[in-house]
Amino acid sequence: EPSVFGDAMICDGILAPHLPTYAAVVRDLKPNHTYIVSIYAVSCAGMGCASRKSQEQATLALAPRIDDLQIDEVQHDRIQVSWNLPRLRLPFAQSTCEQLGLVESVAELEVVGFDVRCAASTTWTRLHWRDPEHMQIGRLQRDDNGRGYVVVSELDAGRPYIVELRACSASGAGEWCRLDKQPVCTAIDSPAPPPPELVKNTSHSLTFSFAGVEDHRIVAYQVRRYEGWMGRWGRASSPFQFNADLPGVRVTSERRWVVTIEDLQSETTHALQLRGITSTGHVTK
Repeated sequence: EPSVFGDAMICDGILAPHLPTYAAVVRDLKPNHTYIVSIYAVSCAGMGCASRKSQEQATLALAPRIDDLQIDEVQHDRIQVSWNLPRLRLPFAQSTCEQLGLVESVAELEVVGFDVRCAASTTWTRLHWRDPEHMQIGRLQRDDNGRGYVVVSELDAGRPYIVELRACSASGAGEWCRLDKQPVCTAIDSPAPPPPELVKNTSHSLTFSFAGVEDHRIVAYQVRRYEGWMGRWGRASSPFQFNADLPGVRVTSERRWVVTIEDLQSETTHALQLRGITSTGHVTK
């Protein structure tokens, strides 16, 4: 059904400076949907011919999407994830919102909190999600880089889980965003490797050693790096997995592992974190 805007106002400069533009606000549309618009002129004699159809235009979602979920830590009974706080990106300037009377509508789309949920991964039945946990943005935990983070706890050891997060606004909740393409497996109930010790460093490499975990299930290890900058630690790198057969890795007679990581950025501070890997792909703390 065509909508009639008999009181459409002329707003200078909405589409181009000093170009009078008729502007009409079409309400009661569905969020995050695509629409095409045609314009009809209406007189006392009736309705004129339709204009050419506009390009497709999408309405905003009820809350911004979260695109950078990251695993921070995996224990035998918990998973910690973090993300950058999303910002509402408008397709037009704030002054245009004021001209069209949309300030209150836009304010209702600002992020006010987040929901997190998890489910044990399965290929046999539908996922049984736990009730979502809501976090108000004013009470959200943040790391040194300003990223929000949450700990999903009370999990079973050595079991794969799916974790999802969504942003919430005063208008409603956004879409669920999944952590990683593959399920995240909690750690097995086995001791974590001891902290690595520096053996040698060059401008582009680090050699470190550590005592292997006394657990016959452990067949390999993963190491990830944190780079220090301006007194803060950045995000963790992608894990580098190694076993005793990999070049640059050797195991001494005392079962100490000696590992060299190369192609590092010079004059940069690094912190390393280790975990063990079993033959079935499970991880330690």
